[in-house]
Amino acid sequence: MKLVLIVSIAWSLIVPSARATQAAPAPTQTPEEASESLAPSTAPPWNPESPVPARRAWEQVVNFPGRVLSLPLIGVARLVEPVLTYGEASGLVPTTMEARPHTNSRARWAVSAPHLGGRAGFGGAVEVRQRVVQGTELGVRYAATTREYTGTFVRLTGRPLGLVYGSTWRPMEGFYGVGPATPSSGHTNYASSAQFVRLEATTEKPPDANFNARTAVAGWVETRYQVLRTGREPNVPSWELEFPELASRVLDRDVEHLVYGVSILNDSRAGEPHWGHGTRLMGSFERHDAPLPGLALHVGTPAGAQFNRYTLEGETGTSFGRNPRTLRLLARVVDQSIGSGADQMLITDLSTLGGTTGLAGFHQGRFYDTDLVHVKASYIFPVSRRLEMDVHSEWGSVYPDVWRDAKLTNLHNSYGVSLRAVFLSPFAAVGVNFSREGARVSYTFGRVE
Repeated sequence: MKLVLIVSIAWSLIVPSARATQAAPAPTQTPEEASESLAPSTAPPWNPESPVPARRAWEQVVNFPGRVLSLPLIGVARLVEPVLTYGEASGLVPTTMEARPHTNSRARWAVSAPHLGGRAGFGGAVEVRQRVVQGTELGVRYAATTREYTGTFVRLTGRPLGLVYGSTWRPMEGFYGVGPATPSSGHTNYASSAQFVRLEATTEKPPDANFNARTAVAGWVETRYQVLRTGREPNVPSWELEFPELASRVLDRDVEHLVYGVSILNDSRAGEPHWGHGTRLMGSFERHDAPLPGLALHVGTPAGAQFNRYTLEGETGTSFGRNPRTLRLLARVVDQSIGSGADQMLITDLSTLGGTTGLAGFHQGRFYDTDLVHVKASYIFPVSRRLEMDVHSEWGSVYPDVWRDAKLTNLHNSYGVSLRAVFLSPFAAVGVNFSREGARVSYTFGRVE
């Protein structure tokens, strides 16, 4: 009897409470509150009072210069897009970021651009890679051009160590003299032959959740052999004819160095299809010392100048807009201190600007001296789905002493535009650059940035 009484009392308390809960109306929300909380709402959907334009007036004003600049390229884009689409659809160009490690023992062959630097001309390279043991790969690469530039490279790559042998022949290098104010009328050329064997070590700390930047430290030691020869370029005088005093000290002289150094890189750049934000900072030290007889490639050859090279480089960028429109700024300083044998300093060991080394509106090898400073500003914007435009301007010069002689008033300037083909990242570019000495056409394939 007591049990029945207890159940009856409990039932009378629970049922009214449940009914009250079911009957309670859901609280109403304003459209603004529903939007902020992302909760369901019975309010009517929000509609704009008038049609929303694709771009507002201030956006039209900001985009107008880029639209005018890219207008002539619409026809180019319509011609190039089908070719790039075919490359993507046929698999000729990779369209996935998936890493595919080389796990089998079969050799891999590849054909690419020569990548022998400015003035090398048209050409190609063939490379074969073979896995030796797990984590170690042997690669052999040979490159040649129509201007008779050649390069042979053998690389044994592992982690963290690598061993590299290289041999290059460059028969038509441009030379206008030493100093920032050399006249363009003094155009000569020289040839250079070089061999090196380098042992290198690299360690890298990848980005983590707290610090979105990778840090890499590299060190190397190499024995390097160089010799400067008479230039082979047709209808251009060889350098010893215009600069006999300089040539008398180093022409046809075998020079050997023991080179060792270290570099530190901090890189937080990110973005697609090109990097659009972040910063890259790099500093390096390299010593060119007297050769060691036990390591020299040519035992008994005389040493050249002994010097230290310090390099500081920084780059940053920012992007805006729905498609990545990117502003970039690059700055680079090279400072060399010559300890002994300054009169035996090779042209190839001096700092240089012009062409692919900076100040692209000038000829390759236009300026030579001990130190240099170089600054580049770029604006990159899309032209079509797979094409983008790079508008840039550069300032820089070479000096006997960059800390004492560099001034805003003595910087050389060049500017230009470049049309870049893009898949996962830029893989080809063709452009034109201008300076007070004329215009130069540039192109690259495979290594754009």
